Amino acid sequence: MWDNSFLMDAISGIEERLEDIDHTLHIFNAYDLFSNADTETMEEKIFSLADPSRYDGAIVACNTVGNKGGIVKALARLKKEGVPAVNLGSRVEGDAFVNVDYRKSIYGITEHLIKEHGCRRINYIGGTKTTIGSKMRLKGFMDCLVDNGIDVDQNRILQLNYLYEDGIEAYEIFKRRGLHLADAIICANDNTALGYCDAASEDGFYAPRDFAITGFDGITEAREYEPSITTVNPDWESMGFAGMDILLKLIEGKEVDTETHTPGRLLQNKSCGCENELRDTRIEALAKLNRNRRKKKIGENLKYLFQNISCAKDAGDMLRKFKFVDNSLTMPICAICVDQRLFDGQMLDGGMDYPEKMTIMYRDGIENFNLSEGILPKKLVRYFDSNILMFSPLYFNDLIFGYAVMKYSDGMLDFTQNGLFFSYISNALERMRLKLIVDKRK
Repeated sequence: MWDNSFLMDAISGIEERLEDIDHTLHIFNAYDLFSNADTETMEEKIFSLADPSRYDGAIVACNTVGNKGGIVKALARLKKEGVPAVNLGSRVEGDAFVNVDYRKSIYGITEHLIKEHGCRRINYIGGTKTTIGSKMRLKGFMDCLVDNGIDVDQNRILQLNYLYEDGIEAYEIFKRRGLHLADAIICANDNTALGYCDAASEDGFYAPRDFAITGFDGITEAREYEPSITTVNPDWESMGFAGMDILLKLIEGKEVDTETHTPGRLLQNKSCGCENELRDTRIEALAKLNRNRRKKKIGENLKYLFQNISCAKDAGDMLRKFKFVDNSLTMPICAICVDQRLFDGQMLDGGMDYPEKMTIMYRDGIENFNLSEGILPKKLVRYFDSNILMFSPLYFNDLIFGYAVMKYSDGMLDFTQNGLFFSYISNALERMRLKLIVDKRK
C-alpha cells in the first residue's frame, strides 16, 4: 500500500471489524509501484516474505499500483495453500474484492459540473491505464458525457499516473493542444488536481474563475488548498471494514459475493464554483501549520538518522549509532532483519530472494535467526508488544538486504512517509557493507 492516509483508514476499518476477535495483523508495505510493467520489482519482493501456511487470510490493497508483478505472485502462493484473500480497490481474477463505486462517483461529479455549473467542454486526467479504479473512473466520465448529449473528445482525455507532477504535465499537454482552459477539468485524484492548479497559476489562471476543477480521494491538502478542491471521499475505512467482514466469512467457509461496492461521497468545495460555508479556516490553518511543522521535524530527524548511521563501521557500531539516534529523536519502534553475510563483509548475489540465515538488530542487541522459524523472531514478540506490525523492504539496487519490522502507529506512518526512512537505512547498510569488504581485503 503506497499511500499512508489510505492505509490508516483501511486499517481502522479492519480493526473495527476485528474488535472482539483475537487477531494478529501483519502489513507488508511497499512504495514506488507506479510502473505499468508486469515484472516483479525489488520493492515487491517484500510480498514474497510471508509464508502462506502461517496465515488464515489476506487482504490486498493495490488499487493505485500499476506494477502488480510481485503481488500477483504472492496471491498465487496464497491460492496454492488454500488461503482466502480479499482485494481492496483492485480486482484479481478469482478473488473476492471490495471497491468504491468509481464509475458512479465520477459520473456524479461530472453530472454535478454539467447540471449545476453548466460545463460542456470538459477535460479528463486519469490514472494508470491498467488499474480497475482508473478504468471505472474513465467509464463514469464518458458515460455521463454521452447521457448528457456531449461528444467524447479523445483530445480532452489523458491517462498518466496519480502524482502531483502528472497534474503539471497534464496542464502543459492541454496547453499545447489549446485546451487548458476548458469549462472544467476532472482529475482522477486530488494530487493531480493540485498540480494542475499550480501549473495554471504560473500563467495567471485560477480555479474557479478561469476553469472548474475536481479531484478524487478527499485528502487534507485538497481540502485546505485555496480554492478548496471539490472531490470524492472514497471512504477506505468502510472498504477495510467490508473487506475484513468478507474475509472472516471466507475463513469460516461461507459463500460471499465476489464483488462488493461501497459508496463514495461527493464533497462540494470552491474549486468547481460551489461555496463551502462549513469550513472553519482558522482551525484548518492551525492544523495545517502543525502538520507542516511535524513534517519538517520528521525530515530533520531522518537527515540526522542518516548522518549518524551512514558512517557505521560494523553491526555493533551501527547498533550503537541507532541507540544514540533513538535517544535523541522520537523514532518508531523498529528492528532490522538482514542477510547474515552483510555484516560479515561478504559479497551478495544480485536479485536473489530473502536468505535463510538472517541477523536481527534491535535496541536490545544483535542476534542470528533462521527465516524458516518465522519472519518475526521470538525475541521480538515481547519487544514490540503489538498485534499490528508492518514489514518493509531493505535493498540497494539489485541487492536484497532484508526487511524492517515496525510497530504500527499513526506516528510510524508519518515517519515512514514515501519510504524515505527505509531508503536511508538501506543506503547506510550498503555503505557499511562496502567498508567491511574493503577492510577484509586489506
